[in-house]
Amino acid sequence: ARAILTAFTADISNPERGLLGKAQREWLFDAMANSNTKWQVIGQQLLIARMLFPVSIFNGVPREQIASHVHKLANLKRKQQQGGTLTQQEIQQIETVMPYNLDAWDGYPVEREQFLTKLNTLEKPVIALAGDTHNAWHNKLTLQDGTEVAVELGTPGVTSPGMEHYLSMDNDTAKKLAEDLPVLIEDLQYCNLHQRGYLTLAITHDDAIAKWHYVDAILSPNGKVSDTHTFVISA
Repeated sequence: ARAILTAFTADISNPERGLLGKAQREWLFDAMANSNTKWQVIGQQLLIARMLFPVSIFNGVPREQIASHVHKLANLKRKQQQGGTLTQQEIQQIETVMPYNLDAWDGYPVEREQFLTKLNTLEKPVIALAGDTHNAWHNKLTLQDGTEVAVELGTPGVTSPGMEHYLSMDNDTAKKLAEDLPVLIEDLQYCNLHQRGYLTLAITHDDAIAKWHYVDAILSPNGKVSDTHTFVISA
């Protein structure tokens, strides 16, 4: 299994793999370098952050059992963080990871590192906006050495289904998974996997206020915002 994972990692790390394409990448890098604004806001459709899940999740776990499997692994990580002792097998379970969505930037790690390295040279606050998953996400964007270079904000969809639908989760299970994932995924700061809604971003010279708005109904024209989550980014 380890040999397969090594080969898989080598395949997706092929420098010939690209998401942007040479012309678009050069245009983007030039535009960022020549911008004289206080903030850089990059709108694109896919999650950039490393969403690395323990490999055991992909090893034949039925999708309706994935949330409970993640919960067990998250509890192992919590035990480790609190100073508890894990067996070597348990350590391997939580440390052997791979991306779950190769259609996102996780499938193009070399180009992502080039992109994030470019962001790091800007020496100004950077916010990346994302969608695609239909769930709410707040991630740190970091280089492979751990240097934080940007904040990523992912918007949910009002009517489009998200992970809760694909994993056949009820609300309580989705809430628990949203609490467990940031324990296992280092750069993940917040996610909401059980509510539909949208994201707003208000930017001033000094800070940016990200606000996720969650609606109470999607099958009625009278649905209202029933819940919110706010995060403030300082310049």
